[in-house]
Amino acid sequence: MNLPKDDLSQTKLAAAYLVASLVQTLSESEPTFQNSFSELGRAYGTLCDEGGTVAGLELLAWTREILKIKIS
Repeated sequence: MNLPKDDLSQTKLAAAYLVASLVQTLSESEPTFQNSFSELGRAYGTLCDEGGTVAGLELLAWTREILKIKIS
């Protein structure tokens, strides 16, 4: 990800990494937990349909991307 260095982008990226880390950690004790987060694409679509902000959409997209990278 090539992201801007502004405070908002850095905060969203940190939040995305935090969520991804929590999902990974919880998945170690409950293997099916991570499957719940495979629905981030659906959540993104719902938020988009409801006129969600770019910041919210980016946070979901980045979290999903980070989780895909960590799974691989």
